[in-house]
Amino acid sequence: MQLEESPPTRFNRQKISLFVGSIVLSLGVIFPWYQLPPETLKAFEVNLFWVNSFKILAAVFVIIGLAHTFWFRTINRFIRIVFWSGLIVVLLFPYLVVNWSPTVNLLAQYNYLQSEKVALHVEMNYAENQANWKQRISLDPPVDITSISASDSSISINDSLFFQLSSWDQILTDWLGYSEGLLMFIGKGWIFTAIGLVLCLFTIYVVLELGDEGINIFIQDMGKLWPLFILILGFILSTITLFNTIDYELETKFAKGEYSQVGEISRNLALWYPRFKGDETFLQRWGDAEFYTQTPNTDLINFAKGLEAYQKNNLQRSVEHFQMALARNPNLFLARSYLANIILTQGVNYFNNGESGAAINSFKEVLRIFPGNLEALYNLMLAQVVQGEFAESAKVGEQIISIQKYFQIPKDVITGQAYLHKAWNEYQQGNVIQAWEKYRQSIDTRTWKR
Repeated sequence: MQLEESPPTRFNRQKISLFVGSIVLSLGVIFPWYQLPPETLKAFEVNLFWVNSFKILAAVFVIIGLAHTFWFRTINRFIRIVFWSGLIVVLLFPYLVVNWSPTVNLLAQYNYLQSEKVALHVEMNYAENQANWKQRISLDPPVDITSISASDSSISINDSLFFQLSSWDQILTDWLGYSEGLLMFIGKGWIFTAIGLVLCLFTIYVVLELGDEGINIFIQDMGKLWPLFILILGFILSTITLFNTIDYELETKFAKGEYSQVGEISRNLALWYPRFKGDETFLQRWGDAEFYTQTPNTDLINFAKGLEAYQKNNLQRSVEHFQMALARNPNLFLARSYLANIILTQGVNYFNNGESGAAINSFKEVLRIFPGNLEALYNLMLAQVVQGEFAESAKVGEQIISIQKYFQIPKDVITGQAYLHKAWNEYQQGNVIQAWEKYRQSIDTRTWKR
């Protein structure tokens, strides 16, 4: 079918369907494709510009859709394949984020795990959480940062069982990025773009002027497209397999004492496959290799020493090394995460031992290193109430409410606790009516928009 230009035609069912698909696609241009708290992004020096630049792709399909709504009579095979190619790119968006922006992956996974943990703490200690002074409540140890590294390291192929069908869920969640943690912060722009492309393709094959031939043309197009699908999937699998093979080879070279080669290959591997920057095993081996080759004191050497001290439970020494690593390289996000986690652990220990004042200082330090850290905010909110700092606790609760807006599915119990602390502050200030309204907001989600 040839693409031919014709005078504008009247609107009918087909034109309206394609127009609706174009409108949905336009929402993919308006809304962000990925979102995280801006203060956290600033601290980790992450710019989501390239992630949200996929809006340009949505804009291109808006133009194509509107052009075929108002000016063109038919849609040829080239345009149909362009729509299919766009859908493939959109569906691979999580894969691109998880493999080429490891910092975003860590922040998403860590915030998701923190949200789950804080919500569980609220549910398990509901009676104590509702008590004004929270004197009997105790805090749980923070989320172990190694769980994030395990998520990043799960790209490894442990044995031949991986290639069985039962392991394909790992391909979807860990390799292609369709995990709960990453998708929890996916933006409406990505969702609307995917829906818009599917709607346009449905219109093309079912209700547009292809008519009864739509199914046959769909089969013919699939015959042309399946090699592209196989090529993309093969490229993804072969690329990851290749990089894992190189990683295993590095382990062998390190065991043989070929440290200079390990350092050089690691540097190139991290450049070509950024996901390894979120793998603590990879970074520790690289840092140890630089240490054994007597490389000048680098950020990786300090990271490796800090990680070793952390594994030996020598927290103070690990803090010193992580601080030196960050002083040399502020973009070493795993060092920042470990440092924040260690100080958070110290704050929890202070609080559980009745030293709420020292705990508050620790939690504030965590938020300086890792702004928007949900677990630190929640713990700080509790500790300030124990200290009688109701106004400060209410301010922290406001930050928690703001951060919850970035989650696709916010935790109601966490938001409810934030409103409860705001209610206590209003009551302490003598504002009984406002206190009652905030208390209602802590137990009734229908009042949150008021």
